[in-house]
Amino acid sequence: MENQLNQQMNMALLHQSQDEILRLRKNLKHQANNEETVRELIDKLDKAFEELSSMNSRLIRYMEENHGLQDIVSSLREENSAQKKLLESMDQQLRLANEAKLHKGKRFGRKSETAKSLKLKDTKDREEDKSDFDGTPPPAQENSDETNPGSDSTVSSEQKKEYSNPRTSYGKKTIVADKVVVHYCSQEAIPAGAHVLEERVHIVYEYKMEVIEHRYISYRVVENGGTPYEVPYVSNDPLDTFGSKACMIEGCPADVSLLAMILTNKYQFHLPVQRQVEMLASYGLKISKSTLNHWLHKAIKQLRPLEDAIKTQLLEAGSYLFCDETSELVCVKDAKTGEMHYRKKYVWGIVNTVKKLVYYLYEEGSRARKVIGNFLSGFKGAIKTDGYNAYKMFEGETDGYITRTGCMAHVRRYQNYIIIKSSA
Repeated sequence: MENQLNQQMNMALLHQSQDEILRLRKNLKHQANNEETVRELIDKLDKAFEELSSMNSRLIRYMEENHGLQDIVSSLREENSAQKKLLESMDQQLRLANEAKLHKGKRFGRKSETAKSLKLKDTKDREEDKSDFDGTPPPAQENSDETNPGSDSTVSSEQKKEYSNPRTSYGKKTIVADKVVVHYCSQEAIPAGAHVLEERVHIVYEYKMEVIEHRYISYRVVENGGTPYEVPYVSNDPLDTFGSKACMIEGCPADVSLLAMILTNKYQFHLPVQRQVEMLASYGLKISKSTLNHWLHKAIKQLRPLEDAIKTQLLEAGSYLFCDETSELVCVKDAKTGEMHYRKKYVWGIVNTVKKLVYYLYEEGSRARKVIGNFLSGFKGAIKTDGYNAYKMFEGETDGYITRTGCMAHVRRYQNYIIIKSSA
């Protein structure tokens, strides 16, 4: 703006100078008569007028060019302002995304049972780990546990403490259900002449997309001054088959439907216990993580007798099995220091597709050949495996009872490697 004002002032001065020269020239013409000196002065004034006219033309062109430049500068300023607004919007979106990511990490990070494993999992290729293993136990290392020497994935006690989840409630009744159904014992169950001393409450929790607390009221009675005893629960409703028999596990008030849901979520859908605690809270059952773990272990103990039955069906003579093993980080106690560390352990998977059975074999996290050898001892049939060295014993050490076949998916994989390398 200041440059434009200066240009306008210069233009005004040039016009004023031109007008003054014209006025003097006219006056000199009137006074000149025929004097030679005056003519020379008039010629000089004419030249000065022509120079001023030329300067005026150049100044006009310069102002026109400068006006175009000013338009360009204004356009660039507007574009710069738009880019600045766009950058501010992108910065705000990035900040909101980071906040959402942080919130998600706080919500699911430490409570997830896989968080520790994901942060500490080594990146060594599994196929490479298989190829350099000959089936013999790995050498022992310092500060390692006895169950799987040679593994090197550890977590310090400081890192372990970071994931501790201290209990905040120490109330006597830690289980609270929003919905409660009370079942009263039939009065006919009380023997004639018996006096009711008090009511006894047996609690059972049922799961139907909501957790319902059933309260079965029975009576503790005494007869003729004898020893008090409790009358078994008898329902007034002939259709009530739930009864106190719903609690099949002693010391666990959860019924079979609730236990089945917990086990299925844990081992089929890989839902951690802490998340199940949160899920049950949304269904109306407030329960601590330690109590839910207690129920889980009691249910597993009841299912132990099924293991032998499943193994018998799995290893039926003439079956065709699929065998493989995979690694995972497991929290174990160091035998020397007593501290808990994460070690790489192995679990074997044996599948019988005809029987639709899967058996997971875990023996202290070992992948030695004796583990699978002992498990398949006495089996007569065929197995399909990859190229792991531990499976080679079935080619000559089983008296022909086990036929080993190779996995064509692994063969195709190495064939693809050869094609890619040859084309490169």
